[in-house]
Amino acid sequence: QDLVVRVVFILGNLTAKNNQAREQFFKEKGSADTLISLFQTYNELDLNAKKKKHEGEENKSKQKHPSEAEDVLIKLIRVLANLSIHPSVGAVLAANHHIVALLVTVLEYKSIDDCEELVINATATINNLSYYKARNSVIEDKKLHVAELLLKLLMSSNMDGILEAVRVFGNLSQYLEICDFIIQRKVYKFMIALLDAKHQDVCFSACGVLLNLTVDKNKRAILKEEGGIKKLVDCLRDFGPTDWQLACLICKTLWNYSENITSAASGFEEEDINTLLVLLASFLDEELALDYNFDSDLRDYHKLYWETEFKPVAQKLLNRIQSHHSFLQPITITSF
Repeated sequence: QDLVVRVVFILGNLTAKNNQAREQFFKEKGSADTLISLFQTYNELDLNAKKKKHEGEENKSKQKHPSEAEDVLIKLIRVLANLSIHPSVGAVLAANHHIVALLVTVLEYKSIDDCEELVINATATINNLSYYKARNSVIEDKKLHVAELLLKLLMSSNMDGILEAVRVFGNLSQYLEICDFIIQRKVYKFMIALLDAKHQDVCFSACGVLLNLTVDKNKRAILKEEGGIKKLVDCLRDFGPTDWQLACLICKTLWNYSENITSAASGFEEEDINTLLVLLASFLDEELALDYNFDSDLRDYHKLYWETEFKPVAQKLLNRIQSHHSFLQPITITSF
């Protein structure tokens, strides 16, 4: 037991940041099969322990630390998460029925309150694997079941768990069936609410889901609900200058949303239009937009992303809003 924990812990460290190590380990004969075998063994041990706990009246108090089986699973799944970052390795793992089935099993029988780290690691691994759009992806086959399981995490009060769940929805919402699921189960309301989290990573992931939803013109009206437009504009104001990737996502979402509006007033509140006009104009001014204290490497990266990704879509959005702005009608804003 101790030896297994140490070995998988070391493997997790070796594969954490080194792509060559990921590939090398995966190419070792029997490496994947050994991980699967270990996963199955400790998964069964953990399931049996859970059954015994339910049968007996002891252990009524919450367990603070992971059990021995959970500890192995936490570290083993971390290895899988790290391996799946490598493009060719990740694509193979995403097509492996055993691995995906075991990860899904963890989400089926474990809640975030049972063992936070185990559930978060399993969700993060599913997120990494859901990135690969291979034809034989098992994640793609099980996507609706995975989405159903993620609802439990979204409803938890654990922000790390929520973030991982939203990241998976970000990848899965590229599929039409998942977009329909998000609308039918009102998951989009949760995504809009998360824009208020004042947490950059959460806003980024939630906005990614909303962007995918607005690709379908029939789903764009959802942004009018729950103050979605205002929240997107607020996120742009709060995070724009420090995260051009997020700013770009927000502009793309607003661009999709505003595609068929006949006047700015038909799609936006007057206050949001005015804020957007000011923000976009200032963010498109290079001197204003890139005036921050980053080291030179980061500054170059930010400038490149600002020029190649943010600037084109922001300029198009600004032009569209300005061209419709002259048709503005007075808007009555109801008080809450």
